[in-house]
Amino acid sequence: MVIIISGTVYCPLCEKQMARREVMLHAKQATLYFCRPCKIGIYDFDPAFNKWRDADSSIPCPACGYEKLKWFARYMDGYFKGFCPKCKTILEKDGDVKFKKSGAIIIPEDMEEDNDPPVEVKIPWKHFEKRLGKDKYNALMQKVNRN
Repeated sequence: MVIIISGTVYCPLCEKQMARREVMLHAKQATLYFCRPCKIGIYDFDPAFNKWRDADSSIPCPACGYEKLKWFARYMDGYFKGFCPKCKTILEKDGDVKFKKSGAIIIPEDMEEDNDPPVEVKIPWKHFEKRLGKDKYNALMQKVNRN
């Protein structure tokens, strides 16, 4: 579980302390929290800031079904990153939300058209060994190594 103790924020993915920087953003001072190993960052005024601490918001892993997926989200641009501690799967969705100068979200006129890039899922090779069996896994690895 991620905790904030006297202004210290811990990364929801690796559970290490997030670095903190005071920055000027549109002539106002804001605090930026970021984790370099996990390549994530968020401003303190983002509505999704620290929502990953919610105990009732468990997300199951799409690869193995493990219920305690570690996740990070940013409302400002719709960015999402998840990590499964059991099977080491990484989920990442780039943000594609656009904003007007007033701060309002721009809603595309054609909501039916889906131009979003696919969600990137990285599954470790060892995960296939458990699912396929040793013989099929070795055959798969030989095909991958040939290419």
